[in-house]
Amino acid sequence: MNDRPDHRTACGCGCGGHDERRAAPGVPHNPPGRTALDYRVGDHASFLAAMLDRLASPAYPALRGLTVRTPDDPAIGLLDAWAALSDLLTFHSERIADEGYLRTAHDPRSLALLGRLVGHVPRPGVAADTHLAYTLDRDPRAEDVVVTIPRGAISHSVPAASDEESQTFETSEELTARWAWNELAVRRRRPALIGPDDLRRRSELLVSGTSLGLTVGDKLLFVFGGTAESGGGGQKLLLPVARVTVDREEDVTAIGLPQSAPPSLKELVDEVRRWITDPEAAEDPDDRGDAEPTPDHPGPRPVSRLIEEFDAQVLAPLRGDLDGITTPGQLARRLAEPHDRLAEAQVLAAPYEEVAAWLERLAAVIGELRERAGELDATGPGEVRLRSQLAEDRPAADSAAEAYDPATGTHDPAAGTHDPAAGTHGPATGTHGSATGTHGPATGPAHGTATAAAHGTAALRALGAVLPALRTRVAGPPSG
Repeated sequence: MNDRPDHRTACGCGCGGHDERRAAPGVPHNPPGRTALDYRVGDHASFLAAMLDRLASPAYPALRGLTVRTPDDPAIGLLDAWAALSDLLTFHSERIADEGYLRTAHDPRSLALLGRLVGHVPRPGVAADTHLAYTLDRDPRAEDVVVTIPRGAISHSVPAASDEESQTFETSEELTARWAWNELAVRRRRPALIGPDDLRRRSELLVSGTSLGLTVGDKLLFVFGGTAESGGGGQKLLLPVARVTVDREEDVTAIGLPQSAPPSLKELVDEVRRWITDPEAAEDPDDRGDAEPTPDHPGPRPVSRLIEEFDAQVLAPLRGDLDGITTPGQLARRLAEPHDRLAEAQVLAAPYEEVAAWLERLAAVIGELRERAGELDATGPGEVRLRSQLAEDRPAADSAAEAYDPATGTHDPAAGTHDPAAGTHGPATGTHGSATGTHGPATGPAHGTATAAAHGTAALRALGAVLPALRTRVAGPPSG
């Protein structure tokens, strides 16, 4: 015996009787976290079954005469049409309900309206961009033909996997292309403009090429404000080569000049400050582009959280300590800790090629400045002052050489650099006079070369070292 209540009522039409449970609509159930709502109360089959069931319900006695249940019956066809209409109505009602919630919405407009409820305004879409490299075929009839790639030229990306789609890109402006530009070498250096003051400040000059044939003692003529061929106008300096260093790997030759002086402490501190200061630090990272190196900012930074943290922990304290550095040794010791931290940061930035390259370049610069500060500290302040004084005295010697008269073999007294009032200058003047007296037989350009060579002799270098000390003494009568 079954204890469950029987909801069916026999009607004698062969339909199995009426069941009240089929006439009631279903109750939707939506647990949390769903990506689509269950909002329909029924579908075509359930609606049709419910209406057919009501044909046998005692609540509708007028319908007891409809005993046919085949689809070709007009009454059953009408019920089937209403079941299809109910199915479409509940289907679209469920889709509309999905658009009312953030997790289940699919229409972008629905997402925008939902965000507007909390004040969110979506930004407009931004097209993706990329860099294109065009390779041109060589025209055998011409050496190099200029080809213009028009604006809007279409290129397609190659999918990396089967589930990716090819993307279409268009050029934003016209491009000029040449066959010779297919493989461009990286420009690793550029010409530098130098002046007379640069010859005194620079420790060496870098010249392109390694087959120059220069040796120590060769003469170099520097012409400022004119050309060597014109022979007139501009300042000229004829300097001997003090040292030659050939770097075949970089294809450059380093030429050391006698007027080269070591950098001062202020120059080293300013160079450190230029490399560790970021003038774009206050700008929005989204607005920062690819900055180009400038003389005041030689090392532009890429946008990276790793670099920002390194600047806050290491470079910012170093910038604060630069103003208090008073000796080259103190600067060398202060740069030791940032140089070690840069090596650690390069290991952390290994997955990021651009960041690692910037850290490596900064480490090389800091290491070089640290070595130069150490060399300046080892030189000592006395020797640095002596070298600076020599650099100041040499142009005066050049002026004396230019005042030499080849016709008489003597110097112009008005161009003399010695003070006849100083009693200690007598031997020095005599020495200088004997040195220039040997130039009497030389005439013309040969004399200019010989005079410049005499300035580079050891005797004049020793004289230049003694003269500053003599000038600081006060001549007076002997005591007693």
